[in-house]
Order: sequence, then C-alpha cells, then structure tokens
Amino acid sequence: MLTNDDLQQIGKIVKGELDPINKDIAILKNGQAHNTTMLEAVLEGQQELQKTAARETTVMNLGARLTRKVNDHEERITELEKERNIPHPHKH
Repeated sequence: MLTNDDLQQIGKIVKGELDPINKDIAILKNGQAHNTTMLEAVLEGQQELQKTAARETTVMNLGARLTRKVNDHEERITELEKERNIPHPHKH
C-alpha cells in the first residue's frame, strides 16, 4: 500500500510533467488570441478596401456619364453652329 509520502512524491512527479504542458497550452492560447486579433484587423482592412473600390467605381461611372453628356452637348452645339453658320469661337 502507498503511504502519504509515496503519494506526495508521485504528485510532485506528475506536477513536474504537467508544468511544461500547461506552459505550452498558455503559449498556444496567447498565440490564438494574437491570430484572432490579426484576422479581425485583416477583415476590417478588406472591408475598407471593398468600400473604397465601390466608391471608385461610383466615381468612374459618374465620370463616364459626364463625359458622354459633354460629348453629346459638344456635338449638338457644333451641329447648331454649322446650321446657323456661326463660327466656332475657339477655332482659328
């Protein structure tokens, strides 16, 4: 039968074996927390890039619409000037 001293010795041995494992678990948990924080930051950055891309697309579409309008107006003005024999003020 095991005595109290024997059990205490076994407990010390087991504790000695578990300490490095507990330290490894603590390191893994800490690393996991850092990974989670990093992933959250990457996700926020990705969402901001998506918003920026959407705004750029909107601006580009607006620019294209305005360019078409300006070109249309220039063509109409040129045709009106031709019809009325009005000289173009910027052409020499």
